[in-house]
Amino acid sequence: MPIERRPQPQFSVLIAAYNAAPYVAAALDSVLDQTCDDFEIILVDDGSTDETHTVVTRWVADHQVALDGRFTLRHGPNGGQSAALERGFGVCRGRYIALLDADDRWRCEKLARTRMALLAEPWAGLVVHPLAFIRPDGTPTGGIRPKAARLSRGDVAAEVRRTGRHVVGGSTAMVIRRDLFQSLTPFPTTRFAFAADAYLALGACLAAPVAAIDEPLGEYRIHSGGQYLRRMVSREGLAAQLEFQTALARHFGIEATIPRNSNWNRNVFAHARLGGGGGLTSPELGRLLRATLSDPMFPPIHRVALAGFWLTCAAAPQKRFEQLWKWFQYRQTGHDKIGESASA
Repeated sequence: MPIERRPQPQFSVLIAAYNAAPYVAAALDSVLDQTCDDFEIILVDDGSTDETHTVVTRWVADHQVALDGRFTLRHGPNGGQSAALERGFGVCRGRYIALLDADDRWRCEKLARTRMALLAEPWAGLVVHPLAFIRPDGTPTGGIRPKAARLSRGDVAAEVRRTGRHVVGGSTAMVIRRDLFQSLTPFPTTRFAFAADAYLALGACLAAPVAAIDEPLGEYRIHSGGQYLRRMVSREGLAAQLEFQTALARHFGIEATIPRNSNWNRNVFAHARLGGGGGLTSPELGRLLRATLSDPMFPPIHRVALAGFWLTCAAAPQKRFEQLWKWFQYRQTGHDKIGESASA
C-alpha cells in the first residue's frame, strides 16, 4: 500500500533553538494559534544544554492532535544560527520559509497577512514587517522595531548596492521564498555564532523584490539571554560585529559600498571611541556624519538628530561616551523599557 504524502504546505516555520527552555513553548503556541493553518513546523535544537529538548517534546505530546503530523524536530551539536537554519532547511517542504526565533512570538494573523501580501505581490522573494517589543514575561513595552527607519520594500537591489543600506525587522519578521533561500545556501557565515538572519536579509534584498507589511505581526522578546546587546556594548564585541558586516559585504561584492552604510560607520566610530580614538577631528567621525546625513532609510529630521548625537559622542569624555553609547544601544534594542543590564 503506497505511503500517503501530505501536500506541500505554503509555509515551513523554521525555528532554531538554543537554550530557549523558558520561551520556546510560547513561540510554538503562537504558531499553532495562527488563523492560517497551511504550515509545517521544523524546529532545530542547536545543542541546547538546558531543558529545551524536554520542553519541546512535552509540548509536541500535548498538541499531537492539532499538529496532525506537521512537526519535525532535529538535533545537532551547537554550531550557531547559520548551521541550525541550514540543517532545518534541509527538511523544509514549504513554498515559503517563515523564520521564528525561539524566544519570540507571532501574532495570530501573521501567516494569513503574509499570504495576502504574497497574493498582491507574487513576485516578492521576501516578506517583512515590524516587530513589537515584549518583556521577558511577554507583556508589551510599547516599543516597535525598527524604531525610526523605514522598512525596505519593492525592488531595493540597486539602492542596497549604492548605499549599503536595507532595513528588515529581524528573523521573526522574515518570510523567504523557498528557491531564494535555497540559492543562499550554504551559508558563508557558519564561523559566526550570530546574525544568520542578517545574511539572509541582505541576500534576499539583493536577489528579489521585498513586500513590506506595516503592521507589527510578531513580538520580539527582550531578555538578558540575548547576545546582541552584550556584543554591541564592548569593544571586542564590536570588532566581531564589524568582522561579520565586512564578511557579508565581501561575499556579496559590495565592499566599495559599505563605507556609505551608516550602521557600519557607527560601529567603526564606537569601536575607535572605546579604544580612545574617534574624537571630533577623527576620520571615523567624518565618515559617520556623511553616512548618517545621506542615509535613505531615515527621514531628514532624524538624520540631523542622529548627526547631532554623534557630534556629542565625539566631544564627550571617555566615560561619558561609554554611557552615551550604552544608552543608544539600550534604546535601539528596547532594553531601556525593562532596565536590564547588558552584563546581566
